[in-house]
Amino acid sequence: QSLNHPSNPAFNLDNLGTIYTQNNLNLGAFKLDNSGSITALKDVNINLGADLNNKTSATIYSGVNLNLIANDNITNQGSISAIDTANISSQSSLINSGNILANNALTLNANSLTNNSNANISSLKNNLNLNLTHDLNNLSELSAALDVVVKSNTNSTNNLAINNSGNIS
Repeated sequence: QSLNHPSNPAFNLDNLGTIYTQNNLNLGAFKLDNSGSITALKDVNINLGADLNNKTSATIYSGVNLNLIANDNITNQGSISAIDTANISSQSSLINSGNILANNALTLNANSLTNNSNANISSLKNNLNLNLTHDLNNLSELSAALDVVVKSNTNSTNNLAINNSGNIS
């Protein structure tokens, strides 16, 4: 299933309800404000020209793999999750106040990452990879069943927990 508007780059999607498919979901928009549920039983591919604002109690769920690209900020106050792998990329800041989870590898790419208090970023069975151009500010929990790998060109602040069974590098 595809939901996009490629001929109109200013297409904003404000989801207040449910977007659901038993297949793959390909979603393209300029900006996405999600207050509801976005669910695919297979892959979810979201490509945004600007911001994602996943609001409190909102969900983005993939039954297999999740690929999310935003050319500006990603703000998550709800839940973003994948049963298998998740690759999430922001060309600017990723600000998490909710849960970002993947059963297998979870990779986050951003200029900066803020993981606010009571928030969780976890790879439940594999590695957590954080590729940052600038700052990491962790005020809560980063966890992985295996390795936590942080690549940052500047400052990192960890005020709470990094939990893993493997290496931290």
